[in-house]
Amino acid sequence: MSSTPLEKKSLFSILLPYWRSQEKWGAWSLLGLLVVLLFFRTGLQVVFLIFGGELTSALAAQESDRFYQATLIFAAILIISVPFASVTDYIRAKLSLYWRTWLTRSYLGQYLSDQAFYQLRLKGDIDNPDQRIEEDVRAFTRESLKLFVIILESSFQLVGFAGLLWSISQPLMVFLLVYSVVGSAIAFFCFGRPLIRINAEQLKREADFRYDLARIRENTEAIALYRGESQELSQSWQQFGHVFKNYTHLIRWQLGLNLFQNNYRYVTYIIPGILLAPQLFAGNLEIGDITQAGAAFTLTLSALALIVLQLQQLTSLGAATQRLQQLTAVLPTNIVRSLPPHTPPPPPPPTHKT
Repeated sequence: MSSTPLEKKSLFSILLPYWRSQEKWGAWSLLGLLVVLLFFRTGLQVVFLIFGGELTSALAAQESDRFYQATLIFAAILIISVPFASVTDYIRAKLSLYWRTWLTRSYLGQYLSDQAFYQLRLKGDIDNPDQRIEEDVRAFTRESLKLFVIILESSFQLVGFAGLLWSISQPLMVFLLVYSVVGSAIAFFCFGRPLIRINAEQLKREADFRYDLARIRENTEAIALYRGESQELSQSWQQFGHVFKNYTHLIRWQLGLNLFQNNYRYVTYIIPGILLAPQLFAGNLEIGDITQAGAAFTLTLSALALIVLQLQQLTSLGAATQRLQQLTAVLPTNIVRSLPPHTPPPPPPPTHKT
């Protein structure tokens, strides 16, 4: 999907300001910590895979000393790896929350300044700005960081596991490269572009339906006074019909994508065994090498084929980004209320139960 110069400028105006704001030192510190944790987690995964293969080879060879040594190392790596995985997810979620807080405050400052909210309502330049500030900002910050983590971890995995796979079988590595490039091209051109457009349309229609229900709640007295229930029912049901029609279109495309992804992923389970079986039968490889190659092949494929395996998340992020680009383009100059860094929103007022 092509982008106009305005859209490109709007995209950077969403991505960059938080990382240049007063909160930049805290944000970059958390991001740096996240990178370090991902690096060590990937390194542990590589060592985990190596000794997993060693464990299998020791069993097949019936070498008890070798087996128990590999078991101890394997267990130690497992114990160390668990905290890394948990802390990494926590840091990512925390950074996402800080980014969302800052970006929400920024959009609210723009939306509620210079009567922008009133002008948008009069001109009708953009639909559902409230939904964009709430839902799209949340999706953008959460999915952007999630995608960053996936890309970075995949890069680390590519270096570690591809090296391991290359040391076992160079033809298998070459096959993997060709397979991932072809699959990524098919996924992007056949499924990526249509799904971004359909997801964006679904967000719009869901917001229109929700807005219509909110309008009924705000005008209950007038609707009851003028006996407008039947008209409101017809209008709301028509809005839901638009939601239903587009969602039916969306799940058909998702079905096609899932069929492609599953075939793309599951076929690879037998490829390492087929290509390496002659070397195993000739005595050039141990059974543990086959286990290592199979796991390394799958993980390296996941790193190389991000577009194929993460396409649904990418299209959802693309739709949210597109809607925020449109909102940024029509709002006045960026205005952020002067609040201390990482200031959370105020707590809700206490409820009084009777």
